[in-house]
Amino acid sequence: MYPHPLDGDWNPDLITYPKYHHRAFIVSALNKPDWTTQAADKSIVVRWFREAQERDNKYSVFRVLHHRTWNESDVKYAWQELSNCRKYVESLRAEGCKVEPDIRGIWKADGMVSEELREKLIKAISSLERIQKNRITTSDKLRDLDPPHPGYEHRNVVQLINPSPWPVIYGRTRNIADAKPIELPAELQKPRNTKALWRRYSDEFCCLPTEFEVSADGKQTKVLSYINNLPQADEQELGLRKTLGEIFTCFVPLFNHVLADLSRPQPRGAPAMELLEFIPTAEYLQEWKEALDRFEHEEDSNPDTFDYMEEHCMDHVQCREKKRKCKKVCHVERLDRWDIWTPPPMPEVLRLEGRKLKVFVELSSIHLSPETGFEYRQGDWRINARLNERIVATGLYCIERENITEVQIDFKMSFLHNLSGISFKEHRAIAFPNVLEYRTKPFELVDRHRPGHLKMLKFYLCDPTDPYEIPTTTTVAPQQKGELKFWLVDQLRQGRLGRLPEEIFEQIVDQIVQAMEPGITVQAASEYSSRAQFSKAMCGI
Repeated sequence: MYPHPLDGDWNPDLITYPKYHHRAFIVSALNKPDWTTQAADKSIVVRWFREAQERDNKYSVFRVLHHRTWNESDVKYAWQELSNCRKYVESLRAEGCKVEPDIRGIWKADGMVSEELREKLIKAISSLERIQKNRITTSDKLRDLDPPHPGYEHRNVVQLINPSPWPVIYGRTRNIADAKPIELPAELQKPRNTKALWRRYSDEFCCLPTEFEVSADGKQTKVLSYINNLPQADEQELGLRKTLGEIFTCFVPLFNHVLADLSRPQPRGAPAMELLEFIPTAEYLQEWKEALDRFEHEEDSNPDTFDYMEEHCMDHVQCREKKRKCKKVCHVERLDRWDIWTPPPMPEVLRLEGRKLKVFVELSSIHLSPETGFEYRQGDWRINARLNERIVATGLYCIERENITEVQIDFKMSFLHNLSGISFKEHRAIAFPNVLEYRTKPFELVDRHRPGHLKMLKFYLCDPTDPYEIPTTTTVAPQQKGELKFWLVDQLRQGRLGRLPEEIFEQIVDQIVQAMEPGITVQAASEYSSRAQFSKAMCGI
């Protein structure tokens, strides 16, 4: 199985300051305009190094002593990693793929969804908003009763598809095949060592994903059943199921890269203590200038010959003056040469092509206006769902953005490190592993005299290697009363009963619906969903 942040044995690598500065430099370079062209020019990269050194200078003491935030070895490492990224992206572009790396482990793509497909989705969203506004439906009632997440601003968020309401209720929700209640999987019934670990599961609920079947060549995706909490009549009228399948096809390369990164062995941990060597500022700046001059005018070095293991005397000032080394030597590895980024290996066994996947779909619009508020704040850091759903990767797509400031999604690794943020531009797709926590930075209206909005689509990918079967909409009938009858009619029309006269067919359907266990009412669903949301909040999700 792929790692999950709630497993209890996920231990992220500690990031030292040199490594943090190194990764921040790479991310900054990857987000510059036409970065692949500029990154091949050493004179431009030298300017980036100077800017990074000035930005990262946080350890000066009374402006007399200076910490080596960057040294010559760091420059060589960063150049090698930047070259690896550039060559890999150029090879992907040559194949027509728009996927690019960003923050370590996170992948992005601009314009990967065709404009025609994007316009089709925008029109479907507008129609869905209009339909749900003009007709009181189950989704409308739940939108007011059940927030999609404790941190969401209610009045500003319209959840067109929300995976939380009407979850699988263990012991009550029935399987289509044998009509027996779905029970908590045996793998999740094992005793937990601690109360905290137990709260990572739910013994009551499990959200209900949809099965997506990706073709062997990865060029098509078929949505095999209904999408939970998307009214089926609206879905059929607007053709949303096909549209969402086409967009998910665009996400397959992104998810392939995320899972390939997750399958790599975790990098070894950082040293217990990072030795900070302080030298006079004038001396450091001279060393830094000479290092950049050598880098700019010398040929590229082989990373295997880097002097990546440096010796620092604990009493280095006195030793330097006496031109000798004392016996108190601390070997400090500022950057691990094996931590230099390389393209992730992607064997066929890891790829999603030709597989059936379990996916949660969320479609939402955030509306700001002078009447409802100028600013949007999401709240706390979050990860997605519990171990019952086993979500391992998340895909976000910015469908449309109008009259709002830049949207940035920040990431951090557990409670240890804030990594950085990614600009969530219009027409941009982002995919990241669920081991990272994330949140949306506050944004507001540009022109406060007129409304603005952000429309986005989210795919939550369940672990494709999970040993136990998560119930899906293929194995569970809709639990909303109205949706249950619609689904049943659709299923029966595909068989022999569909050939009967319409009047007789309707009578049979009504009798079957009456004989079946009644669906979950809005009030009951609201109660279940509120309890499920509370359980998520307790997990810090």
